[in-house]
Amino acid sequence: MKRGIVTFPCSFKEISNGNGFTTRDELSAIDINYYTLYWDSIIISNMEMFHFPIPNEEELISCGVIERPILPIKYPIHSGDIPNQFLSSQSGLLDYLRKEQKGTDWRLHQKGDTFVSTNEQSKLQDILRLELTNALPVPGNDVPLCDILEFKMRRADELSALHIYLEELYKEVMTSHDFHLARASAYSRLVKAIQDINSLNNEGWRTPFKINITASFETDVNSILTGALSAYTAASLTDAVTTVLTGIGGFVLGGLKLNPVRQRVLNGNSGSLVYLSNASKENITA
Repeated sequence: MKRGIVTFPCSFKEISNGNGFTTRDELSAIDINYYTLYWDSIIISNMEMFHFPIPNEEELISCGVIERPILPIKYPIHSGDIPNQFLSSQSGLLDYLRKEQKGTDWRLHQKGDTFVSTNEQSKLQDILRLELTNALPVPGNDVPLCDILEFKMRRADELSALHIYLEELYKEVMTSHDFHLARASAYSRLVKAIQDINSLNNEGWRTPFKINITASFETDVNSILTGALSAYTAASLTDAVTTVLTGIGGFVLGGLKLNPVRQRVLNGNSGSLVYLSNASKENITA
């Protein structure tokens, strides 16, 4: 099955008084290369009358890499209302795609370090996130789109394995309440998938860019989040929940850890995961 994401052309930050959001960083070329390489179907929403351009947009659309649906506007509207309307429309677009394009496994994806959503569609909750840092290589600005797509086609199995084992690991740890990551059955398979992708990068692009990603449940699934967090707090296994990923010869691939955070979860009861990402270069945010 294909794996698809619904995302925005920029990141958002909640205003401190809780009365809305502001737009922040636009998607960079590195962000776009990450989406292109690691996801099969990419929906980057746009808004009527308020166009948010992205790097290399025309080529990406003409090659069928991304789609940019126009989200409807609720009038009257002021510039300060745009982030709220963007966020309000995202979950509706996701629901539509899940119903109409069932051959793709759709996920919410946002750029940034915390998931944002409107008060009407979500609630704040203490959760456990799985965080993968400085582990996944991303092609640099100098890599042509055709080369990324050719690599993606040739290495589809390795890229698919990464998605499968990352989600398996998170769901296994959350439901078993055994927070020793290395004891999870999916752990060694995930490390092998990351190792394979890094080996391929070292043979080809040798890119200095890495992507940091986090995964967590999209909704509070039958109180799994609350139960897991309670078990985590009781265990206090600080050393067990942070793991350095190493490959052949002890080469450090990156870090993997569980991190308790306060983050929004959507209303509903979906077993899907939501993703966040940030690009980095030599541990400096790009």
